[in-house]
Amino acid sequence: MRKTCAKSCQAEPTCALRPVWPVDWPGHATEAATRLYALQGPGVAGKAHADFFRRDVSMGSYLLPNQKVRGPGWLMLGSLGSGTYLGNEDEETDERVACGIIAGIGHGWNVIDTASNYRNGRAELAVGRALRAVRASPFIEREMLFVSTKAGFVAEHLLKGLRSAGTIQDSDMAAGSHCIAPACLRASLTQSLTSLNLQTVDLLYLHNAAEMQLGPLGKQGFRQLLGEAFRALEELRSEGKIRAYGMATWDCFRLPPDSPSHVSLQEVVALAKDIGGLDHGFRYVQLPINAAMPEAWRERWQSMPTRTLHDDGRLDVATAVETVMGSLMEAAARLGVGVFASGPLQEGQLLGDRHLQDLVHQVPDLVEEGEFATQLLQIARSTPLLTASLVGMKTRDHTDANLKLTAYAPLNSSQFANLHHFWEVSAV
Repeated sequence: MRKTCAKSCQAEPTCALRPVWPVDWPGHATEAATRLYALQGPGVAGKAHADFFRRDVSMGSYLLPNQKVRGPGWLMLGSLGSGTYLGNEDEETDERVACGIIAGIGHGWNVIDTASNYRNGRAELAVGRALRAVRASPFIEREMLFVSTKAGFVAEHLLKGLRSAGTIQDSDMAAGSHCIAPACLRASLTQSLTSLNLQTVDLLYLHNAAEMQLGPLGKQGFRQLLGEAFRALEELRSEGKIRAYGMATWDCFRLPPDSPSHVSLQEVVALAKDIGGLDHGFRYVQLPINAAMPEAWRERWQSMPTRTLHDDGRLDVATAVETVMGSLMEAAARLGVGVFASGPLQEGQLLGDRHLQDLVHQVPDLVEEGEFATQLLQIARSTPLLTASLVGMKTRDHTDANLKLTAYAPLNSSQFANLHHFWEVSAV
């Protein structure tokens, strides 16, 4: 598979030789380079459908009425990205993950997501292997790629060293291994950069911070912990080691306000603004969104301002702003936060749902998308206001099937609404 992937990104023969570079790859995703990648990309990326790429937080028909995005230099990112969560902890899986990423980059997938604890650290190493390979291509620049990783579940050897140095205490950890204290974040990121062979990551998430810390600490204690983490992340940002930060979550943004595990995105953004000012680095969240987990766009469980933001972060008016309830996707868009979707196949569980499969096969807008798994990816990445949906690829067949979606546009907002209306009627 490596040879095929190498050809797809035009790095042959250097890719197959696994080059060793004298320094980690410098740079970060930029507006100009990602736009060039989208318009004139490598391999068949230049043949991608015009709507395959999205202008970061929002673009085109997905903009809310009178919406304005916050901040300079919005990126052009593929609506599908490479995830690295699942797999065995062995060399064969490392190579398969690397091959899937290489093939994705060659076909317009310029978003790559991983985490410090995925496959016990081997996922980041596999991403680093892929990045070393495509770095040899004359058609790929670091500035074309958006790489995210996560910190929170800290490797045991790092925790041991931090404990021995007296830098952290047992009270800084939840469940024995989760820590977002400043020292843990810095140590985890340092290890991640080494594994990824990068000098900067575009995005560092706090990994399941609410899911692990909110219960033991309570609302006020968690807010204080989050504030300390944001200060540390702003420091890492000023040092050029990260470009942005966010929260990778499971359920805290998908629960109703009366749930003790609910987190208000508006309050999180306000906290980031208190600490980092209008130019704060809290720019993204990640959560599961798929055909069976629609809460992010369907449920109006998040508070949000009635006024939208100017490009410099100021509100439309100087008067006090009212708060209304909306979906997570709407709230994120109004607050200038991008959303990445994890689990489009719900870790493979949806593939065994016969009822869901029967419903999907009856939808005319999905007929051309091929296999059931590919259709589920199409549904997930078509979520209005979504930046990208993340999926892992480790076999040749799955990789080829997933990459075919590059040639198709996501469902538009009307098709997406009709799809779910059909499901609701069919379920009655």
